[in-house]
Amino acid sequence: MSGYPSAAEYSMHTGESFFAQVDSTEIELTLDVVSDAIIEGPYERFTLEFAGPQNPRLLQATYRLRNDAMGVLEVFLVPISANDTGTRYEAVFSLTTNDVQG
Repeated sequence: MSGYPSAAEYSMHTGESFFAQVDSTEIELTLDVVSDAIIEGPYERFTLEFAGPQNPRLLQATYRLRNDAMGVLEVFLVPISANDTGTRYEAVFSLTTNDVQG
């Protein structure tokens, strides 16, 4: 895979599991929301929201996420909310259109 996945590419995988590698453990996250891409000049901006378990809670960091269809991706995740049912994470992308895989 060359380049980075676009918002459209991620959208095809909404509802799917992505597994975050943490030491020797994989934490299952579900891709819940892919924002519409905003294209301005040479940039494509979009966000992803993932739902994860309440515990363990991931810290703000870059994680290797594995998805059966998309392979392994390095994504910077930020915890944005937590409650009794789990934790939500956000990833923000601002890519040049040259970097987006086509």
